[in-house]
Amino acid sequence: MSKNENRSKETHRIYIRSQRRWQEVPEEVYQEHTRFHDTYRHRMQGRGLCCCPRNKWWVCDADCLTCEYRNADVIASLDAPIGEENDDLVLMDTIADESVAVSELVSDRIVLEQLFKRLADLMPEAENIGKLRMQGLSDEAIAKEIGIPRTTFLSRIKAAKKLLAQEYPDFF
Repeated sequence: MSKNENRSKETHRIYIRSQRRWQEVPEEVYQEHTRFHDTYRHRMQGRGLCCCPRNKWWVCDADCLTCEYRNADVIASLDAPIGEENDDLVLMDTIADESVAVSELVSDRIVLEQLFKRLADLMPEAENIGKLRMQGLSDEAIAKEIGIPRTTFLSRIKAAKKLLAQEYPDFF
């Protein structure tokens, strides 16, 4: 057997800290495990959260919060004050809020209600058409249901859409 064949069948051991035992694994699993944990440990060391000594790297399970080698002096809370001691600024205050403002939602709701009212003025059967469309009916079936020819139905919708697009350009 050649040296490369012998190496590919070689098994490795990883330490499972939570179970306090060694586990034999194939080389591929060992390599993936080592790569992940090394990357994670280096990232945490760069942030100052991990102080794991080199001779204890085999213990690393990528759980810095429960590790005996974590740097307890570093506070990683979003509620921790930053800056001056008398400053009330916390890390959470520096994170941008990307949610939509309530005032924008309210104004959009008002405009949408106006749009629906205008549509009802232009086409009294618009609400019924919307319900039929939600049921998955075709244009022909909807026209038949409301009692007008399909071409008339389509031309009314086209005319209403054109007028609403002029009156509410932000919505069309």
